[in-house]
Amino acid sequence: MALEGSLDTVSLPELLRLLSAGKSGRMVVDGERGPGALEVRHGRVVAAETERTGRIGDDRSPALAEGLFELLRSETGTFRFDPLEADESADEGAAAGTSPLAAVEELVDEATDLLARWRAVEVVVPSLLVAVDVAEAPPDGEATLDRARWPVLIAAARSATVADVGERLGLDEVRVSYAVRDLVDAGLVTIGPEREPEPVALAADPGVEPFVQEVPPAEAYEAAVAYDTAGSYERAEALNETYE
Repeated sequence: MALEGSLDTVSLPELLRLLSAGKSGRMVVDGERGPGALEVRHGRVVAAETERTGRIGDDRSPALAEGLFELLRSETGTFRFDPLEADESADEGAAAGTSPLAAVEELVDEATDLLARWRAVEVVVPSLLVAVDVAEAPPDGEATLDRARWPVLIAAARSATVADVGERLGLDEVRVSYAVRDLVDAGLVTIGPEREPEPVALAADPGVEPFVQEVPPAEAYEAAVAYDTAGSYERAEALNETYE
């Protein structure tokens, strides 16, 4: 018999603790952030699937906690658990080591820790549509950047919003928000109000001469390079070419 209900009345961690009593099946979650699913075998979560992460398998993988974290971001929604028939799960023995309940508790702890850290990021970067600007001057007049932050700073100098930064670097919502938050904490970029998304371009009218917008000047890039007080201009220039 299927089990279904609302996340307003029972949370995902509570459901997983209930299913840890040897249950097998698939739980589909439809939250305000979109649909997702969890697969349970003999009380253990063995796979998760969300729009952002795709499918994550192997119940021993640390990445599985990220799948559950993504589902926990939805505070409202519905769920439906469809159990497997006994013969479908009969060949899948319980994993050695911890009990199913202990495994669920460990997974929930990891996912809720990710969620708590994400809430702190959201305070600084509440939306992908917020404006991002390179600070006029680094803190105390100087700044040292590691290699991982250079591409983010250069992308921020060329972008209007956090979403633009993510698109330039190929980072999803969570990854780009963390990256921008780090630069905000370092005093290298500032966050502004949300900006309206760019309108979708319509088909060109053959009777109207197209408007060609000039490429923005290089000042933004030069401002980003100016933060490298260690004299790593060549490295910055190489990264700049990478993200053209």
